[in-house]
Amino acid sequence: MAEMVRKLVSLAFGRVAFVLLVTSFASGQTCNSDACNYCGAIAAAGTLGCALSGQGGACEDEVLAEYQQCLAAATALPPPPPPPPSPNTPCSNIVPEARPARQPGASPQRAPLSPKGVILASLNPCIVLLDPVPDLVNQAGDGVLTDPETLATGGKQVMGVAADGAARLVLQIYGSFAGEQLTLKLQGDGAPNQNGLAQPDGILQTLLPVDGMASGSQITVTAQQTSKGPIAFAQYFPSKDFSRGGNDDTSASRQVTITAKSQASGRSNQTSSTMTRPVVVLVHGVWGSGASWLNFTPFVNDGRFVVRTANYDDPVIVNLSSSSPNDYSPAALAQVTRSSIGLDYNAPQVLNEMIRFLIDFRSQGVAAAQVDIVAHSMGGLVTRKIEYLPSFTGRASFGASIMDKLITIGTPHLGSPLAIQILQPANACTRRFLADHGSSSFLTASIDGSVTRGGIGDLMGDGTGGSLNTSLTAIQQSNNGHSVPTAMIAGIMQPANLSILNDTRTVGPQYLRHECKNDPLAMKLTMAGWPTVFGQDSDAIVPLTSQRNNGTAAGTIGGLVHSSNIVGRLSLGFLGPSEVDPLGGVNTVQTSVIQMLNQPAGKSPFVLLP
Repeated sequence: MAEMVRKLVSLAFGRVAFVLLVTSFASGQTCNSDACNYCGAIAAAGTLGCALSGQGGACEDEVLAEYQQCLAAATALPPPPPPPPSPNTPCSNIVPEARPARQPGASPQRAPLSPKGVILASLNPCIVLLDPVPDLVNQAGDGVLTDPETLATGGKQVMGVAADGAARLVLQIYGSFAGEQLTLKLQGDGAPNQNGLAQPDGILQTLLPVDGMASGSQITVTAQQTSKGPIAFAQYFPSKDFSRGGNDDTSASRQVTITAKSQASGRSNQTSSTMTRPVVVLVHGVWGSGASWLNFTPFVNDGRFVVRTANYDDPVIVNLSSSSPNDYSPAALAQVTRSSIGLDYNAPQVLNEMIRFLIDFRSQGVAAAQVDIVAHSMGGLVTRKIEYLPSFTGRASFGASIMDKLITIGTPHLGSPLAIQILQPANACTRRFLADHGSSSFLTASIDGSVTRGGIGDLMGDGTGGSLNTSLTAIQQSNNGHSVPTAMIAGIMQPANLSILNDTRTVGPQYLRHECKNDPLAMKLTMAGWPTVFGQDSDAIVPLTSQRNNGTAAGTIGGLVHSSNIVGRLSLGFLGPSEVDPLGGVNTVQTSVIQMLNQPAGKSPFVLLP
């Protein structure tokens, strides 16, 4: 009995396999494999039932009909989801041109000929955007290489470029044959140019000597034979300023379109380039840190801007062995941070941070060469000192400076008489009080055997330019033509900011006047006495004239004190808000900063400082 069943099963499955194979082949149907297997399993079971019951061909015909119905339903199932798309590759849209049928009596249509006379199929020109930094920058560091093979194989593909005054793109235009002439055309979005920018959409420029010297919104370039095929090359320079006014003021980026058209075949293609704002770097002041900007909101969280914070508040890791004035213990000297040291010491580190931020920005698919700077207090002087460093210009910015714009807030461009008084021997008690609260004051300091100026020492000046220390005198000199367009924002205190200095509940001033009763500076920390330190309007730390560098400020804002670390009853007793800390209120300093970032660098209130 078992042997008979085995033979019947074998016969049934063999018959089913044959029937299913013939049916599928004849119908040409394909279906989801799981569904087909399911239909086949049901049919095999039915055929086995026919064999065991002895019903023969009629039963099998019925099973076959059911299988066909199942198969029809299976082929109607949606196909399995497609695999994820492969990453876009440069010029994946290049396809041979479909030649139209020739009409009777018409002249034959000829495809372009290569220099050797071989007929070539016309292709869609294809444009690839490249950041030329670093491998496509020429040896002099002031432009782009002109060797076709190097241009074909170097550079990094990007999506756009920053409107920073120095960045540029190399354009690869893949053509059909060497010698093909291609017309490039630049087109913006048509928005009004309310700021009067000279070239609001940027400019195209030829790159290879074979194409001559041409620039504008339309140029012609010639494809060169390279190992990657026939390619023409050009440059695109974005606008030197991002905002044309209007909608641009509230935007993070805008678009331009570049079209390439073959003069031989008439075929064309286009690509879009994103024009972005430069990255904005915040630089804190003396006795400050990167955390000084935490409350500079909403600017630091504004989606229009890529904001980074430079910090030079890390501990002085080398040996700070002595200082002048020399009234600090070794333990106190061990706690000193970089922000208490002067311009020469901190400028190289801040420059390195700017370079690092630029590299990070470029890694996000943006060709960028310069940063915008917003600097508070001594941070503005540290930034101006950077202009004298050899690496202030370089290959990454094509010989231009690393800075596009500088906006200073409460910066003592001409020093402060407060710094002079802090360092006087008669005010040693006040100086120690400040040091106990993390604010060390040095004329000079010996660091790892080398003498360098202190931060307060570098801020010494009468505030009018009549008496400057050597550091401030140096940055008021010519800096070899690399001056950065600078706008200055000034804050001045009002009587309300001084209103609790005399209050007996205001601990800081009361303690300082009690403990340092022989210090002239401590005894001036009153509502009537403090303004006499400056002899003019000030933000309680820096005179107005100094904040303006004896010129016109971008904005003079009343009711502000210099920084949050002098605010409060437990501190020096001033009332805020401060210039970089609105204390929950509306900070008009930020409004001015944003206005300046939207303002063209070549227009007032931007000026070229020495």
